[in-house]
Amino acid sequence: MYCKSCGSVVQKKFSAEMAIHFPELKNIDMPVMWLFPEIVVCLDCGIAEFAVPKAELRQIATGDVAVACCRPDLSTMTVTDLLSVD
Repeated sequence: MYCKSCGSVVQKKFSAEMAIHFPELKNIDMPVMWLFPEIVVCLDCGIAEFAVPKAELRQIATGDVAVACCRPDLSTMTVTDLLSVD
């Protein structure tokens, strides 16, 4: 596979954790959209590529991000709460 930016074949795949924030002040209270894509990074020029899965792409397009997609706020949880998190 060739890099689309520089043509290099020196690329590596990684697992990633990505938080997508919706732009503008009106979306300040909107939950973060978490994605866990596989990314391909060109080790020569640094360009990275990934694809957004269809279900998450629909949520991004409509702005319909469910609170369930987000991680719990661990800072407000007790030890008992933490032990019961699945």
